[in-house]
Amino acid sequence: MISFILDRLNAILLIFLSTLLLNLALIFPYRFYFLVFIYLIPLLYLNEKKKLNMYKGIFWGIFFYTIHFYYLFILIYEKGEGQFRLFFIPIIILYFSIYSGIWFFLSSQLSYLIKNRSLGLIISTYLYIWFIYNYIFWIFQEKSGYVFSLPCLPLVHNSRFLSYLSICGLGFCICYILILNLFLYFSTRNKKILVICLMFVIIFLYNPLDLRVEEDPLKTYTLKVNAKNKNPYELAQSIKWAIIDLANKIDSEPKVILMPESSFPFALNDYIEVIEWWYYDLKDKTIHIILGSHRREGALLFNTVYHLYEGKIINFYDKTNLMFFSEKIPTLWKKLYIFNDLFLKDCQEFSSGDKNSYFNIGEIKSSVCICSDLFLNKQIQTDCDIILLFMNYSWFRLKYIRRLIDFYVILKRNQLNRPLICANF
Repeated sequence: MISFILDRLNAILLIFLSTLLLNLALIFPYRFYFLVFIYLIPLLYLNEKKKLNMYKGIFWGIFFYTIHFYYLFILIYEKGEGQFRLFFIPIIILYFSIYSGIWFFLSSQLSYLIKNRSLGLIISTYLYIWFIYNYIFWIFQEKSGYVFSLPCLPLVHNSRFLSYLSICGLGFCICYILILNLFLYFSTRNKKILVICLMFVIIFLYNPLDLRVEEDPLKTYTLKVNAKNKNPYELAQSIKWAIIDLANKIDSEPKVILMPESSFPFALNDYIEVIEWWYYDLKDKTIHIILGSHRREGALLFNTVYHLYEGKIINFYDKTNLMFFSEKIPTLWKKLYIFNDLFLKDCQEFSSGDKNSYFNIGEIKSSVCICSDLFLNKQIQTDCDIILLFMNYSWFRLKYIRRLIDFYVILKRNQLNRPLICANF
C-alpha cells in the first residue's frame, strides 16, 4: 500500500512530505510525535529509485527550514532593526539548505561505496543530524550548533524515552529513530521485518526504570518583574517590593529566589546601593537572590548573573557564549552593516566572559549558564550538584518554539544527569 502511494507521487512532493512530517512532529509534539518514526520513508523510497541528489537536498532544506524558521521570521520582524533585516531569513534558510544538499550528495556516495542504498541514507542522515546539532554555526562561532531541529525532541514528553536517554545517551536515541524508519519502510515487503518493528515498538513502550532527573531539588522560586522600565531606580523599587512579597511565602531551606536573564538590564555593579536596599526591609536576610543583570568593567559590558546574599554580591558569572548578532557581531561580519543593525543598532555589544563560576548555595554547588551557553550546544560544566539556566522568553512569542526550548532543557537535564533549573520570563 505504501509503495503504491509512493509510486504515484512526484519526487518533489515526496521531499515536501518528508519535511512536513518532521515539522508536524516538532510543532505539535503531543499529537504527532510518532511522525519522527516515518519522516524518512519518502526519502528511503527516492533513494532506492536513485532519485536523490544534491539539488533535491537543497529543496528539502528550503521546504523544511521555511516552515521551521517561521519563529525566526517573527522574531526578526518584531525585534530587529534596519530596512534589510528581513533579508536575513532567506540567507539563513539557504545556508542551512546547502548542508541538506551535501547530506543527499553524501547519501548517494555512501550508497555506492557500501553497496546498500538504504543504509547509506541512514548513515548520512545521522551524520547530518550530528553536524547540525554540533557545528552548523561554525561560520559565526566556533563549535556552535542548532538544537531545535533534533528529531528526538518531540519524544521528550515521554518518560520512557527519558529513561533510555539517561541509560544509552543521545546518539543511541537518534539511531533508534533512524533504524525504526528503515524497518517500517521495509516492513510492508517482509513479515519478518514487521515482527522486528513490533519488537522495537515494544522496547520503546517498556519502561524498565523511571530515571528522570529531579527538576528542582532546591525548591527555588522564580521572580518575574517587568524589565521594560528605563529608569534603574524605579525598576529597582519594583523588584524590592516583589522580593519582600515573595520572601514571606518561602518556607524551604536554603531560601532561593531566581530572577531571569536581564531582569535588571543595567550594570548592577554600578548600583551597589540598590542591593543593600533590596535586603534592608527583609525579616530574613539569609535569602539567596540569583539575578540576571549586566556588569561593567571599564569600557566592557557583560551579560551577567549575580549571586546576592545578605545584601552583598558574593559571586557572579559572565556569559561566555554570546548569541551572534543579538549580543555580539562576529568579527568577520562587522563589515556588513545590515548585520550590525539587525539587533544592536545604537547598542553596545556584550563582551564574553572568560571563566566558569560556581555558586555555593548552602551545601549545594551549582554551575550557571545563560541562554545560548546551553542552546548553542556548548560544553556545560557538570562537576556540580545542580545547573542553573537563566534566559529571557520574551524574545520568542510563538508557542511551538517555547515548547521546543522547554523540551530541550528537559533533554539536557536527563542527558547530563543533573538537575537543571530554568529561570525565564
